[in-house]
Amino acid sequence: MAFILLERNDWVWVSYPKEPKLGLVLAVREHTVVLRMLVGSRQLQASREVVSKRLLSKAELSEEEIQQLPCGKRPLVLGRAKQIVAVNRIFTDNPNRKERRVYYCRRCEAFHTTAQFKIPVELLMKLRSFPYIPDEREDYAKGRARKKVWRWLKDIIGIRVPYRIFDYSLLGYGDGNRKNAVVKILLDPLDYLHYLFLFLYMRRKERLAKQETAN
Repeated sequence: MAFILLERNDWVWVSYPKEPKLGLVLAVREHTVVLRMLVGSRQLQASREVVSKRLLSKAELSEEEIQQLPCGKRPLVLGRAKQIVAVNRIFTDNPNRKERRVYYCRRCEAFHTTAQFKIPVELLMKLRSFPYIPDEREDYAKGRARKKVWRWLKDIIGIRVPYRIFDYSLLGYGDGNRKNAVVKILLDPLDYLHYLFLFLYMRRKERLAKQETAN
C-alpha cells in the first residue's frame, strides 16, 4: 500500500470510526506518525499519539484556514511565559535554555516563548527589496567573495557588524564551512539574521560572565 508523503507540521485527517479529526504532525516514521489532535478550535491535545499512516489523509487546507488553527507550539499564560524567560536569563549553565522573548500568538490565543530575536521591520523590507545578486559566479571559499556579501549586509541591509565578526559567525552557521554558510545565507538571509543576533547575544553574555569572574 502506498503511503501519502507527510512532513513535520503537516495537518492531517485521522479516520476515527465516529468522525474524522484533525491532527498536527510532529514526527514521521516508516509506518506511523506522531501527532497531536486538535481539541476544540484553538487548542492541541497535550499528549502525543502514534497513528498508523493507513488511517491518515493529508488535509488540503487553504492558508486562511491554516491561520485559524493553532501553530503547534506550547500555549502559555503570560506569567508562566515570562517566568521561563527570566529563569533562562538567570541560570546560564544550560546551553539548551535559549528562550529569551515572549510573544502573543493570535492563532493559539496564548503566549509562547522563543529563542529568536525580533527582526526590525525596516530590515525585513530591505531584505525583500534588495536581494543579493552577484554580477558573476562567486567562490565563497575565498575571502574576497565573502566580503562582497558582508558589504551587502552592512551597507544595503544595515547589519553593522565588523567583517571579522561576520566571518567568524560563518563557522557555526555552516558547520565549519564558510562557503556553505554563505550559500545558506543567500538562500534564506532572514534565517541567518536570527542566527547572527543570537550569536552576538551569546558572545556578549560570555564576555560579561568573564568580566564578573575576573572581578
